[in-house]
Amino acid sequence: MAEPTRDELRVQSSEDRKSRSDTKNDTKSNLILSALELFAENGIDAVSMRTINNAAGTRNASAVHYHFGNKLGIIEAIIQFIREELDTYRMDAVVNLERRAANGDNPSCREILWAVFTPYYRLYCHPEFGKSALKFLARLQIDMSPDIQAVLNKEPQKLALRSTHAGARATCAGNRHPPLCGICISGT
Repeated sequence: MAEPTRDELRVQSSEDRKSRSDTKNDTKSNLILSALELFAENGIDAVSMRTINNAAGTRNASAVHYHFGNKLGIIEAIIQFIREELDTYRMDAVVNLERRAANGDNPSCREILWAVFTPYYRLYCHPEFGKSALKFLARLQIDMSPDIQAVLNKEPQKLALRSTHAGARATCAGNRHPPLCGICISGT
């Protein structure tokens, strides 16, 4: 059997790197989903890094530390994961609200409320992690520490802010139910 050429070795090495990268991303995603479920069910303070590693089934006992640094790091990753999921649900509604507002057609309070709250319902309906994601968000409000508050304030929810601005324009434009729209705006 002949030895592989340099080009063949490069291809094999490249494929090995890709598979290691995929495994690393799978491990990271698995850790995020496991931590999300554990935090949702037990609360943030009740879950240890070891418990997350065990639930994720990682072979490396320090996988959470390796990928996220500490508990706050994985909480930040979960928040980012949920925000990205919500943003995919929000995009169409926000763009529609903005388009209508730009054309001078002010959306009703019902439409604004729909745009703000429907993404949370769609998240809830996600079969893999929806209920855990909403429980986690509720737990964040209960278990809020200054560190978690700093993480939440680090990057505002851009699409939520855009829907808020569209709602404010509709409210200011003489909508029939400004107090209801005010609830919508302050609740985002």
